[in-house]
Amino acid sequence: MMIQLKMLENMPFVLVVIFIFGLVIGSFLNVVIYRYPKMLEHAWRLEAQNELGIPSKKTERFDFILPPSHCIECQTPLRFYDKIPLLSWLYLKGQCRFCRKKIGLRYPAVELFTGIAFTLPVIFWGFSLWALAMMGCSVLLIILSLIDVDHLWLPNSLNYALLWLGLLVALLGYSP
Repeated sequence: MMIQLKMLENMPFVLVVIFIFGLVIGSFLNVVIYRYPKMLEHAWRLEAQNELGIPSKKTERFDFILPPSHCIECQTPLRFYDKIPLLSWLYLKGQCRFCRKKIGLRYPAVELFTGIAFTLPVIFWGFSLWALAMMGCSVLLIILSLIDVDHLWLPNSLNYALLWLGLLVALLGYSP
C-alpha cells in the first residue's frame, strides 16, 4: 500500500521521465526509419552480386551506428547538442546549423509521437507488462508506417516481430 501511495505522489515526475525516454527512442526511430531500408537494399545487392558471380566493391560500413549522424545536404557531422530530441530542432528553427537547409518536420514529429506513445499506456494501464507491450507495438508500428510511406514496402523482419509480440502478449494473458 505504501509503495502505491509513493508511486501516485511521484506520478507526474514519472510520466515526464517516460515522455523524455520516448523522445530519445523516437530520435533513434528516425535513424532506423532512414537507415534500415538502405541496409536491406545493400544486403540484397550484395546477395544478387554473389549469385550472379559479380565481384562486389568494398564499401564503407553503413548501419545504425556508422556513419555518424550528419546533415543530408552538406554532409557535416552533427554535434551531440544538435541531436537533442525535439529541443535541437526547435532551437535551430528547423534548419541545419551549418548550411541552413530545412530539416523536415517529420523528425520532431516522430520524436513527439513516440514520447506520447510511451506515456499514454502508463497513464491508462499503469506500470504493467501490457503497457510495455503497447510501447513495443507502437515502436514497431511507427517504423513500419513510415518505411511504408517512403518505400511502399514493409520489411518482413519487423512484421514478424510485431506479429510475435502480439501473439506472445495474448498467449500470456497480459491483455486487459
